[in-house]
Amino acid sequence: MGRSRIWHGVEGLCVLILSSTQVLAQLPPTAPPAVEAPAGDTGQEIPAQPSPAQQSPAPQTPAEDVLDVRWTQPYAKAVEQKTDIIVLNQSLDAVMTRVELVRWLTAVFGYRPIAKKNVPLKDLPKNSPDYLNVQAVLQAGIMSTFTGGQFKPEGDITKLEAIAIFDRALKLNAPPKTTVDSWLALYQDASAIPPVGKDFIAAAAQAGLLVNYPDSAKLGPDDVLTRGETTVLLHQSLVYQKKLAAIEPPIAQLKLERPTITAIDVQPANGTARVGQAVTVTVQGTAGSKASFDFGDLANNVAMQETSPGQYQGSYQVGNQDVLINPTVVVRLDKGGINTQAQKVARVQVGEPRTATQTPEPTRPAPDLYGDNPSAASSRRAPSAQSGSYSSDPPIASTPRRRSDDLFGSSAPFDPPPRTSSIRIQQVGYDPTDRPLYTGDILTVSLAGDTGGKATFRILGYTGPILMKEISPGFYEGQVQIGRNLNIPGGTIEVALERSGQRAARNIPEPVNIVSR
Repeated sequence: MGRSRIWHGVEGLCVLILSSTQVLAQLPPTAPPAVEAPAGDTGQEIPAQPSPAQQSPAPQTPAEDVLDVRWTQPYAKAVEQKTDIIVLNQSLDAVMTRVELVRWLTAVFGYRPIAKKNVPLKDLPKNSPDYLNVQAVLQAGIMSTFTGGQFKPEGDITKLEAIAIFDRALKLNAPPKTTVDSWLALYQDASAIPPVGKDFIAAAAQAGLLVNYPDSAKLGPDDVLTRGETTVLLHQSLVYQKKLAAIEPPIAQLKLERPTITAIDVQPANGTARVGQAVTVTVQGTAGSKASFDFGDLANNVAMQETSPGQYQGSYQVGNQDVLINPTVVVRLDKGGINTQAQKVARVQVGEPRTATQTPEPTRPAPDLYGDNPSAASSRRAPSAQSGSYSSDPPIASTPRRRSDDLFGSSAPFDPPPRTSSIRIQQVGYDPTDRPLYTGDILTVSLAGDTGGKATFRILGYTGPILMKEISPGFYEGQVQIGRNLNIPGGTIEVALERSGQRAARNIPEPVNIVSR
């Protein structure tokens, strides 16, 4: 039979396109053929019988026209080992029927029918062994019937129809339109995809369901699927659910590459940017991206221009009230809806640091331990030579009287000195932030704050404090190499600064992901 089915429209079905935050719209489970088959036809093409005069040796089919599905065997074996489905009992190059796909779906995804919600079926009797399975899939909204309640159990399935079915089974969401367009731009036959199918293709590609062979740049949306090719879709769905290990595809598949950032430069470096001057950020990375940067807590999403392929530049002008030392610059690149970010602590002083002024307190005489008169001590009389006794003044050991302002006002000389203001942490960050960290990678943590302190960092719940060095006034940096057997999904890095008995701590908002391998 023909490899492709021709699409002539959708019969009696209203298609709903959902937004990127909703579950993908339901694609029609199959498209009607251009010419209706006679009643009782199973959907299989019947080859015309040649007349005796026409009977002659058939020409050899060119090898390149033979559909090779041997590449699907590893996928079929893995599915058989993981599930109760028996795949290899029939040829992998046989056409996949709708009713067999129903059996696979109910076995793998566990759909169960509800008696009170039965869907009318004209071509599948209730006493059929497949009736309840078909009802389960129809009620779950994974597949649907044709006009007139026809399910066409022995009908075939195109690749686009199967992709839509598995998308709905996995509850995949439609990517943003820019991402959809970027995925479709990878494939040479994207023009053959109807508008309703574009979101399904992009969602399946992004979830890793697609394995195109022998040409990774061709989707073949109208190709009628074989059992082997349908097994590949089922296998990849189980991989997406983390129920099966991935298999290396027979040929490299096309994919959207996440943009990369290779260098960040901030000028002026190791200097001062005064009011009215500009701080310029230059980035090297993937060409053709949309770039922006954050400048400490002074500015967010400052647009950058691609001045040459892969080089982006943007600037921030220092305002009158801007004061910042060693700010963290966070750069983002977005290409086709896929984005990445990296950060760097810029060693620059922004604006003029404001120094707090204090009004000196008036000098007060030291309180008298003996009485109210400051000169009382000097006026005490020496022991009388005549009487051999001391004067009637109270002895030194008696409780001294203090002025009321010593009790309720300023502190006495023996009180501890007042504490200074708390130590400050201005900026924290770590690198790299655009990917998980693996065994052997270096994690670098940075801190900008008050000078002369002791800085440490730790991953809460996983490590103890790791010492950081003050490599320039107020700028601290620490590094640690990721070891083995350390898996931290979404860990929190806490950075601390101590000085003169005071301590300040701050968590880095971006989580860190560490995968041991």
